[in-house]
Amino acid sequence: MTNSISSWILRISPLLMCTSVWAGMNVKPIAMRVDATVWEPSFATMSPERVRALDEPGDLVDWLSTLDNAGLYLRQLQADVTEDNAGNGTNGVNESPDDPDDGGWDWMLNWNTDPLAHSVEPSPRNLYGPTALGVYHAYLRTGDPSLWTAMLDAANEMIAPGSSDIRTSGDMQFLILFDALYDSVVSPTSIYADGAKTKYDERILQAGSATMLASTIRICAESPRLSEWIDRLGYRKLRRGRAVAL
Repeated sequence: MTNSISSWILRISPLLMCTSVWAGMNVKPIAMRVDATVWEPSFATMSPERVRALDEPGDLVDWLSTLDNAGLYLRQLQADVTEDNAGNGTNGVNESPDDPDDGGWDWMLNWNTDPLAHSVEPSPRNLYGPTALGVYHAYLRTGDPSLWTAMLDAANEMIAPGSSDIRTSGDMQFLILFDALYDSVVSPTSIYADGAKTKYDERILQAGSATMLASTIRICAESPRLSEWIDRLGYRKLRRGRAVAL
């Protein structure tokens, strides 16, 4: 793995967000033309310049504990490959629910089961990287071995044969970050970063060229359906003429 390739993919991977989920509901516009009506997402208020530090003295919310608990929550709700990392039993023995063991997550993470667990349905393919990034950040803080196992299960599934449909920008970002983490925790490797680059190259090949991919992204960002969805999520309208990347 070369730093230049990894840095390049991390810089361009957000541009794939729209095209990766064209028909889905987890799509975000990348940018809009300066002469178009522009919107600001509600999560923009959480930018580093506009939010306090997580461990700021006097804060009434224990954000660090929230991060820790969120990581453990995602571990429990993963369709774990490594038994019994999610805490819902061993596959083929006493696993309940009998999850698909595909290293992914459900769309809904509030299943009314005891213990909390993945459903019996296969994991949606566009949830791996974005969800695993949450586990990644929790692991950086706690170093919990069970979170490492959860990331490893997800990462291995994401680069396994037949995983070309796991291809969102979040997938590429997670694989590159996990590759670097693997270097420091286990041993030097490049298989996860290489997997991210393969996914990016496939997107370019399918589009025909980088120029054509960029054109598709622009069309996606300007689609009426997308604008309607943004409006329903409560995005705030900004003055005409100001562009903002989302």
